[in-house]
Order: sequence, then structure tokens, then C-alpha cells
Amino acid sequence: MIASASPLLSSQPCRFLTGKTLSDRLLTLLLAMLGTVFWGLFFTVHPVYADDISLSNLILNNSQGRINVRFGLDFSNLTPVKGLLDSGVNLTLVCDANLSEKREYLWNHSIVETSQYSKLERLPDGRYRLSPPGGGHAIESDDLAVVIQNGWRFISLDLAPWSLLSRGKAYTLHLTINLKQDDVAEWLRDASLFWSLDSFGPTTYKLDFSY
Repeated sequence: MIASASPLLSSQPCRFLTGKTLSDRLLTLLLAMLGTVFWGLFFTVHPVYADDISLSNLILNNSQGRINVRFGLDFSNLTPVKGLLDSGVNLTLVCDANLSEKREYLWNHSIVETSQYSKLERLPDGRYRLSPPGGGHAIESDDLAVVIQNGWRFISLDLAPWSLLSRGKAYTLHLTINLKQDDVAEWLRDASLFWSLDSFGPTTYKLDFSY
């Protein structure tokens, strides 16, 4: 994930020319005030901070002859997530995994790629519903934090048969996590202008290991 510093805005003092009439000065002042209002409407978003989503307990192991990746997700700031859901915008968590064999002088050889999706939405009765990655029973509650904790604190990705790995070789796992909003109707797009998911991915984690 690339983090960048917020740009600093500088302003120059506004000076009225002595040759202007009083009405001209009042008109200029009014336009400046309107410009300030519109600047706030179009460029002010609710602040979120970097690393609002983080990975915990990343494990790759042999599960009944299959390459299995397990991890959990922690959220430090649910304000923009709740803001979008309460506005009627559905969200999807995307987990992309790529396992490759490391090579000295060539590009890494990709062994398997897989993706899992998990939908998060707000129901008409005010409760939140999460469809876990990989299927299973949906989780519903009026407490968003409870829904996310129960649905994303333990995620398992089944990659491929363990037999695809060879002893004595080195491998790399790239795991990319991204929480994004689904396509929305035209009348809902204004809500997305005031909430940002930039700090929720995409974030890629790398795990090197030898077998």
C-alpha cells in the first residue's frame, strides 16, 4: 500500500484595488465567500487514517493434503465503513492470493492464483449482514463491529494440492486485501463523495518460505 502525505495548500491575501467602486468590492467579497463554501462542499471528506485495516496471524500450512492460508483482519476505524453502509452502499472484501516459486535469474513461476469475496451490507431493518469468504451462513447483527469481528477475524483460503510444492525450493505468497464499494445507483453516488476507503486497501502482504 502506498501512503502519501496530504498536500499543503497555500493561499495569497486578497487585495482590493483602490480604483474599484464599493459595489465592485462587495461583489468580489461575495464571490470569494461563495467560492469558500463550494470548496468545502466538493473537497471535504470525513478523515480516515492509513492502515485502518491490518492483517493478523498469517499462516500457510498443509491441511489434509492442501495448501491452506489462514489469517484474520483487524479494523481500527469503522467510521467510513459504517457511513457508506448506512447510506445504502454495499461493500465487498476481496482477498487475492498468488503462490509462486522463487527463481534466481528469471521471473518467479506462478503456481496458483485464487480469489475470495465477502459481501457486507445493511438490511432494511437496520441490521448489518456479512457473507463470509468462501461461503457459509451469513452473519447478522445491529452491531457492525460484531459482524466484522465474527466474519473476518478468521479467513481461510484453499489454494492447491500440497503435492505441487517441491522439497528444497523457495516460494513466495502474495496476499492482497481490498475493501471496496459495489456499483451504486446514480442517486447514491453523492454518499461516496463524503466517505473514503483509500486506507482500506488494496494492501499486499508477502510471505517467503522454503519447503
